[in-house]
Amino acid sequence: GKGSCDKYYSRKVGNKWAKPINIGPPINTRNWETQPSFSSDGKTLYFVRGQVTREGIKNQDIYISVLSKDGYWGEPVPIGGKINTIDREESVFIHPDNQTLYFASNGHAGMGGLDIYMSKRKANGEWGDPVNLGYPINTYNDENSLLVAPNGELAYFASNREGGKGGLDLYQFELYKMVCKPV
Repeated sequence: GKGSCDKYYSRKVGNKWAKPINIGPPINTRNWETQPSFSSDGKTLYFVRGQVTREGIKNQDIYISVLSKDGYWGEPVPIGGKINTIDREESVFIHPDNQTLYFASNGHAGMGGLDIYMSKRKANGEWGDPVNLGYPINTYNDENSLLVAPNGELAYFASNREGGKGGLDLYQFELYKMVCKPV
């Protein structure tokens, strides 16, 4: 690989997957690139990049790269708006509507640990202010890794909250009712 955590891709040929290939630069660098999420048209890649230091991974931010007409990924840039902070952003997920972004952060006002936030794309293309999903989705523990089911009705996330089996457990909730329960 190029760094401490890289992204790979594989193409399906018939009923079999080809050998994984490192996506390479400019996406993968000597840093930590992880947690990719593609826009529904496959032309924008959202991911998390963190600098690898002796003390661990620092400055985790959300980046985007756009696929050019000639099929190459453009130079990644930090996502705009007020999404990235000086603290930790991770677990980015772009909803299939390409207008709603979910991510986890401990750098925005929250309930404790990592919380899940949502940002809507404005008419001018910029991202709106992040909104904390609130309780019962977020708690004083860590919540992250939100994914929305293809039908758009259910969302799934991970949490180390009390009452689980231990470590990070999976939970689900009806996306527009915001009531969660263990999976």
